[in-house]
Amino acid sequence: MKAKKTVTDANLDQIVDIENFLIPEMSKREAAKGTANSLAILLTTIVLFFSTKLVSFKVADIVILILVLLFHETGHWLMMKAFGYRDVKMFFIPFFGAAVSGKGRKESAVKRCLVSLAGPLPGILLALLLYWLFSLTKDFLLLKTAKVLLALNLFNFLPLMPMDGGRYVDALFMERRGFRLFFSSLGILAFLAFGAVNLDIILVLVGLATLISAIGEFRLGGLTRRLAAEGIRPSSIAALLEDRPSLRRTLVGLYSTTPRAFEPEPIAAKIHNGLVSVVDNLRIKPARAAAKVSLLGLYLILLLGASVATFILIAADLQETMVTRQIEGQAVNFSQRSLFRELASEIPLDEKDLYHGRGLTFYDGKTELVAEEFWYDHGIRVGTWTDFSRQGLATRMEHYSQGRLTSLESIEDGVWKTMAAGELGFGPRLEEWILSHARPRKSLYQEFAQN
Repeated sequence: MKAKKTVTDANLDQIVDIENFLIPEMSKREAAKGTANSLAILLTTIVLFFSTKLVSFKVADIVILILVLLFHETGHWLMMKAFGYRDVKMFFIPFFGAAVSGKGRKESAVKRCLVSLAGPLPGILLALLLYWLFSLTKDFLLLKTAKVLLALNLFNFLPLMPMDGGRYVDALFMERRGFRLFFSSLGILAFLAFGAVNLDIILVLVGLATLISAIGEFRLGGLTRRLAAEGIRPSSIAALLEDRPSLRRTLVGLYSTTPRAFEPEPIAAKIHNGLVSVVDNLRIKPARAAAKVSLLGLYLILLLGASVATFILIAADLQETMVTRQIEGQAVNFSQRSLFRELASEIPLDEKDLYHGRGLTFYDGKTELVAEEFWYDHGIRVGTWTDFSRQGLATRMEHYSQGRLTSLESIEDGVWKTMAAGELGFGPRLEEWILSHARPRKSLYQEFAQN
């Protein structure tokens, strides 16, 4: 049985040429590190989207995905700038999107959490805004963009390494190597399972790479604690390379943990990965208990809210179809919308598929329970739109002329009161402005059928 070699500061130079090999290689790899990490996350996200068929290879879908990715990365970029990160760069990948890299100054777990949060959170909020705009304008591109925004950012916000949510939780518990290994295992299992179910070899490879990284992080946890106890706390890889005594002490410890990185020949990539892990854990200020509790609570609230919103929107399964009926000997096309797989509304269509005539919305998918009566003239809102109670009593009336609201009537304490459009508050006035400037209402049944 081959005896395990003992490496000390005295014989370290027999294992690795520090001056001529290690320092130049580490400097070169450090320069490319941020770009590589960002690219890994970006490409993983893109692969997942095409695997789940949320987006196709249609030009419109690809453009939407690129814009969504750009918006996501812009959030990270702005937060890095706000925290004074150095060398903050957003680089573009043709036909794919963008990624961001940067180096933190006096980086802390709290800052790392907020940088991670700045990508998904704005995207989730924008998705909800676009859903609201879609409900007013009925523009299918808004609906499609909102779905991609919500799905991409919610996925990135899940507590799975190496996604943004995974990095968020990992940063909070960076000093707990046992928890970090357990936590990383959840992401590993998720990627392996999803890749196996969908026969997606790339996602399986992502899971395996994350597994290798998690095991390495766990093994280096002990070395990190020993170096910290000795007062070795480099602010960066560059600082460690300049401090020869600390560098040599770190390499001796790294050899004892991962000897295969040095023998039979030193492997620059493995040594660099080990140094990055050790330095990151030494230089980043851990979150205090109060900050940890607050940030974890914030994360759980945001994740739950985004998950519920996504579930509701997916469960709603909004669809629009076209049916044809014979009315007085003529074939008339009707647009029918369904929510939660129940008929929600219907309205006749003209020859250009514009809404035209008397439309109805229903309670509980039952045509005998009318919730609203509304009118269109070749895609333009006209006439009186009336809301009804389940008992069939009118409760609100909106009066339109050529697409614009002129007045509304509502019951207050059993008395009908009238309000001119100009007397509306800011929210209703904004909604009315959007409606009045939206394109004429046209059925979307063809778009739903194609997607």
